[in-house]
Amino acid sequence: MKHLRAIVLGLLFAWHCSSLAESTPAPQSVRLPFKQSTAQDDSVMYRALGAFFLACAAAGGIAYGIKRYLPRLGNKTKKANSLQRVETLRLTPRSVLHVIRYRDEEILIAESAHGIQFLTKGTGATADFDGEKSIE
Repeated sequence: MKHLRAIVLGLLFAWHCSSLAESTPAPQSVRLPFKQSTAQDDSVMYRALGAFFLACAAAGGIAYGIKRYLPRLGNKTKKANSLQRVETLRLTPRSVLHVIRYRDEEILIAESAHGIQFLTKGTGATADFDGEKSIE
């Protein structure tokens, strides 16, 4: 019952406000004088657009330079005896052979679903296949 009374009072208030709004006369439409654009305003707009595109090009150039040349700065400080992947050969979808060079030695390892196996270690292209150890 309380909710019904609140709804009825709300509807009566809304009807009263709408009747007041209809009885008040609408103000006369006033024409606002707009500023006419001049050649100087157009020039400022083109200069602003040009500056925006120039700033975008400079930001793109800086981003490209950082991506291209910054990683190379870090490579100069690396040691010459770092770890390198020489070659990779995929035998099946789940097994891969890797040749890895660490310092002056090349290591042949096999990766499969069962784990990683050490196959051989040698120097350069003269790797001898004398031992097979498993790392799991």
